[in-house]
Amino acid sequence: MFLLMLVTIVQAQIGTWNDYMSYTEVQQIVKGGNKLYVRASNSIYDYNLNDQSITTHSRAKDLNDVTVATIGWNSVSKQLLIAYNNGNMDLLDDNGNVTNIGDLYNKQNAIDKTILNIVMHQEKAYVCTGFGVMNIDTKRAVINESYMLN
Repeated sequence: MFLLMLVTIVQAQIGTWNDYMSYTEVQQIVKGGNKLYVRASNSIYDYNLNDQSITTHSRAKDLNDVTVATIGWNSVSKQLLIAYNNGNMDLLDDNGNVTNIGDLYNKQNAIDKTILNIVMHQEKAYVCTGFGVMNIDTKRAVINESYMLN
């Protein structure tokens, strides 16, 4: 009987992923619509101000990478820009849809892809990096321009 229970438990775990993120160290909070987006312990969760619910976001569930460097809310496109330590970026909308912007991450030349800060203006996100500044159109999820600084 015990062996049958053990086999059933093991079969239920095969092919599924669970994330056990630590959210103890809050690093950044951004208000977007009726939610507070929180970067804590290099991960993301949102707190709904209307119903006090919490939704976690991770690579196992909906995001395209791990180890979040910084976040920024664009009030025009109503999306959260999530920048990762490796230069990858995601746009998360209010409905939980994610669009990846992987151009910087996929670039092969040896530039400093570190993302330091995000500044929003209208539908644009200006992303400060180790090599310079990128202008991202958050509505279209594309990098419009990049400026190399010496």
